[in-house]
Amino acid sequence: MACALACASCNRNGEAVVPVTTGDLVPTAAPETRDVVISREYAADVRAMRHAEVRSWLPGNIRAVSVVEGQAVTGRQLLFTIQPRANMHERRAAVEILAPIDGVVEQIAVGEESAVDETSVLATISDRSEIFAHFAVADREYRRLVPPDAAAAPTRVKLLLSDGSLFAHEGTIDSVGSENGAPTGSIVYRARFANPEGIVKEGNRARVVLETRVGSVLVVPLRAAFEVQGEVYVYTVDQGHVARARRIEVRERLDDLFVIESGLEPSERFVADRLETITDGARIDVQFSIAGN
Repeated sequence: MACALACASCNRNGEAVVPVTTGDLVPTAAPETRDVVISREYAADVRAMRHAEVRSWLPGNIRAVSVVEGQAVTGRQLLFTIQPRANMHERRAAVEILAPIDGVVEQIAVGEESAVDETSVLATISDRSEIFAHFAVADREYRRLVPPDAAAAPTRVKLLLSDGSLFAHEGTIDSVGSENGAPTGSIVYRARFANPEGIVKEGNRARVVLETRVGSVLVVPLRAAFEVQGEVYVYTVDQGHVARARRIEVRERLDDLFVIESGLEPSERFVADRLETITDGARIDVQFSIAGN
């Protein structure tokens, strides 16, 4: 703290400054109480509403491929015709492989005359009229993001696509739980999005944007604070108009505001601007402002 106060007696270039003299009005304000929206981004595992691997259930050769990648199909639509493998004394009829679900053919893994066996994957089909985005939030971060006094946990989310664009449809969180592979101490969410245009596919890379509205928090403008060795300070102003550097605990940094965890009371005033002219312990001529921004 002694180092912080010593640094607070210097301007932003590290040079000593002269205490403000009478006639130099310094703007001051009280911290503002307001509702804020805190936003976080999380890597998401995107899955189609339904996804199926089409497999051969017998050895043979592909005799015909009846669909192409990207084609919409309906359940029980013909996909492949397989000529079963047989010895020279057998004659076996061709076998038809049908679509197990309605959806879009995402990938075809074989071509005509390809040899297949009982484990061969022939194609994948996805129903992507809706998609699910699975993402994990550390339990500790969740408690910080959504404290007990928050109005409600977030239920609506947005999706950032791999090219940085925002997906046109908002989603809703419809499942909360745990999942194999999730980090220890994490909460796994599933968000559901309508995908009528079929833009987002199974396995796409994306990021979920989780927004939480937190009510009645104290905020101060970024320009009213300064940092020393990773700690955030403001100049409070007492009734004698003396400026004192005080460390504050910051809960969140927004675009132009600090959300205060502790260190400043609603009734207190702070220097709102011109911090480079202030010396810790100097008496200043105060210009009162009505708001903290």
